[in-house]
Amino acid sequence: MGFSVTWVAVQGHQPVSILAALSLVPTGQTCKYLEHKGITSYQMSSGWYIVFAHGCGHDMASAACLEALSADCTVVACNVEDHVGFWRSELWRGGRSVWSATFTSEDEVEAVEVTGAPPARYAELLRTAESASSSVEGHCHGDIPLILAKDVTGFLHEDIHPEIEEARFHILRSTRPEVPWWRRWLKV
Repeated sequence: MGFSVTWVAVQGHQPVSILAALSLVPTGQTCKYLEHKGITSYQMSSGWYIVFAHGCGHDMASAACLEALSADCTVVACNVEDHVGFWRSELWRGGRSVWSATFTSEDEVEAVEVTGAPPARYAELLRTAESASSSVEGHCHGDIPLILAKDVTGFLHEDIHPEIEEARFHILRSTRPEVPWWRRWLKV
């Protein structure tokens, strides 16, 4: 079935201010990575602060939220919906989108939609991407947004390296009032 997740990585702010900007607070509980099905966070030794949510398209990765959060720091956001073939990563700095890379398998075209100025490695990844149906071991077009996010932050939701495997993630809760699903759907 695969992953359905949203995560943001922030560098240049303290966790307290990041969580406040996202309307999140710690519950005082911790868990191992992927053990909790809500929202969790972790301070990586590299300096990146990761906020992780199960479910693609969480509000913390919306343009409005990323613009505010990145006003005076660097933010990388990643949305993943494996079962429909959707992967997106983006980097924001100074309240502006620097680049985004999106792959969706809906069109059955092996193409990555890019906006802004992606990292130099993007061209190499695109040139060396294998067809999704290839039997050659390597990366395919859908991996490109995820590889770009990992190159910047050192974190990737599906790459469980020793630091993440041993880490205790902080369980978070939202301070925003709960909106019934039908109101979000109807935009009422």
